[in-house]
Amino acid sequence: CVLEPGEAIVDCPPTFTMYAFDAHVNDARVITVPRRSDFSIDVAGVAAAVEAHHPKLLFLTSPNNPDGSMLSAEDLAALLRLPVLVVLDEAYIEFSDQPSSMRLVQRHANLIVLRTFSKRAGLAGLRVGYGAFPLALVEYLWRAKQPYNVSVAAEVAACAALSNQPYLQTVRDALVRERGASWRS
Repeated sequence: CVLEPGEAIVDCPPTFTMYAFDAHVNDARVITVPRRSDFSIDVAGVAAAVEAHHPKLLFLTSPNNPDGSMLSAEDLAALLRLPVLVVLDEAYIEFSDQPSSMRLVQRHANLIVLRTFSKRAGLAGLRVGYGAFPLALVEYLWRAKQPYNVSVAAEVAACAALSNQPYLQTVRDALVRERGASWRS
């Protein structure tokens, strides 16, 4: 396991709450570094927390849930210089105008980027996602992976979505339109 009981993570609320929840379930400590008033990451605060508490993991979301704020390339670069494994959740990246940071995983041994089919493909109930991991972690993850961790229905739906890019674009466009309509209401 990457995170052992008693070890720590850094979380930057307000944000997606499952990472802190899962850390608590696994008896890990959660070091909280609140976001600034504009919802940007307090990079200096995270650096101080990493120095003081020596966490194993830093969890970030970009775009952030619930506010949609983006992690800047400069802030990500600064955070990747810290001695901590950075887990970047990009569940909503297709709804932003910024590119994914997934390509950076090849150059940074301390970066994991997570993605999902829940939002982009409208497959939330099927719980299927993917990630890019440093090679050093991939071998371990394959040993720990359960043989049937993705259902047949989820796998078929994800493959169908990937083979139908116009569908993915239609879903994305519809969700962006609805987001705009909700904000105007």
